[in-house]
Amino acid sequence: MRLRHRPVIVRYAAAALFVVLATLARHLLAPSLIHRQPFPTFYVSVVAAAWWGGLGPTLFALVLGYVAADWFFIPPQHTFSGLNLTNAGMYFFVGLAIAFFTHIMHLAQDRAEASTLEAIDRQHRLKQEVAERQRVEQERESLLGQLVTARARLEAVLRQMPAGVVIAEAPSGKIVLANEQLHQIWRHPPGASADDPGFDVTKLLGKDDRPYLRHEWPLWRSLAHGEVVKNEEVRFPKAEGHWSTFFVSSSPIREPGGAIVAAVAVFYDITGRKLAEEALLRAHDELELRVAQRTADLARANEWLRAEVAERRLAEQARNDLLRRLVDVQEEERARIACELHDQMGQQLTALKLGLESLEGPLANGDHSNRKGRLHELLTLTRQIGHDMHRIAWEFGPAALDELDLSTALSNYAEEWSAHSQIPVQFSCNGRWENRLPRQVETTLYRVVQEALTNIAKHAKGSRASLIVNRRAADVLVIIEDDGVGFDAENATEPARGERKLGLAGMRQRVQAVGGVFQIESTPGGGTTVYVRVPARDDRERRSDG
Repeated sequence: MRLRHRPVIVRYAAAALFVVLATLARHLLAPSLIHRQPFPTFYVSVVAAAWWGGLGPTLFALVLGYVAADWFFIPPQHTFSGLNLTNAGMYFFVGLAIAFFTHIMHLAQDRAEASTLEAIDRQHRLKQEVAERQRVEQERESLLGQLVTARARLEAVLRQMPAGVVIAEAPSGKIVLANEQLHQIWRHPPGASADDPGFDVTKLLGKDDRPYLRHEWPLWRSLAHGEVVKNEEVRFPKAEGHWSTFFVSSSPIREPGGAIVAAVAVFYDITGRKLAEEALLRAHDELELRVAQRTADLARANEWLRAEVAERRLAEQARNDLLRRLVDVQEEERARIACELHDQMGQQLTALKLGLESLEGPLANGDHSNRKGRLHELLTLTRQIGHDMHRIAWEFGPAALDELDLSTALSNYAEEWSAHSQIPVQFSCNGRWENRLPRQVETTLYRVVQEALTNIAKHAKGSRASLIVNRRAADVLVIIEDDGVGFDAENATEPARGERKLGLAGMRQRVQAVGGVFQIESTPGGGTTVYVRVPARDDRERRSDG
């Protein structure tokens, strides 16, 4: 074990131990060594410390041995005697010589061990190099075997391919591989060079029936310019004046650095397909004749269908006019009823309220407490009746449209509806409203918004609603949305399914009557959104402009 592997404190402790052992040995040998010098006994401890501990522990053992010999064995004992230069010089000279030669031996041992380790390392590296060369050789043999197998497989694949394949190297253009199918497709002319990559390309015709020049041949283009040619149609001569047609595709083969080392070309026989195309063209011409005959019959049938469509359009227009007239009549009737309710019932209830208010003061000074309470209840009921009658008149007839435009009327209605239903509504109006919309369009939108907000108050159970009105150049878009319980919108407008569905059907009919589009989106638990888009002009104005 080399010295540097031992801790310093352990080496110095061992040196001290060797001195102690030498002292004990001297005591044991004292009867037979009475008149002899004690220092030779401590040379043993110096030698042991030098061999096991190194130079530092050797000097430590040398000094410590001299002190022990002087204290225990040189008379007078147990005191330090005067320095004897001869004995001390001899002791330290021998001890230093022992330390020096031991240190040289240690250095020689270290060099020997280093040389041994270096030799072992070189031997190990040599073994690794030999193993690596063996592995490389095995891989080379394996790769050669794989290359031979791959070439055999490639040749087998090329033999079994239904298409002709040829590979030529660059830049000479020498053919290095061609399968049997290629030779069957392209007969090698007598006297032609086997290195000619295109054989005799001047006998081949392109799609424009022009013979190929050498630099125009796809394989040459791939070799010279790296061009990738896909499905270029080429005609090959056959016996008895017949021709075969092939698709020729070619592509360059490049090194990892990008240099072209070869090119490959593939030949697909499409002669059968070309014959089928020619037969298809003949059939197409025959079909064109039949189509021309049928076209006349279809033209007569189309004339009859156009006439019927025109009649249906007239009937549909009459139906829409009738629906608009019906809506106008309903609006007039509702306005008349609203006017009667306001002028007659409203005046009577107002008079009753004023009379009851006049009685409330005198009765308050008497002792008629029961009559006073009854009178107060009647007065409250009268006020409620007046409020309800006002609301009914407000809902029956959109009198606000007589004085206000649609945006202002809807804003006022939304505000009053929110106060009545205790549901906050966010109103937004966009666009230019300088010109009034047609009366029928304004009434339809007002009624649809009215019906939609009524449905929210009755059925939605929501906490908020929003009303968006956007006027554009050609139409008006209205969006009513709530965060209520929602419903199944797909079956919402089927008849005889409840009050809400009848209301939605009426809204849809009103919108369609003015040429608009009505759409509703809702899912159970996801709220409801109603989209209404109507033209900014009615049908009569659009027809007159057209």
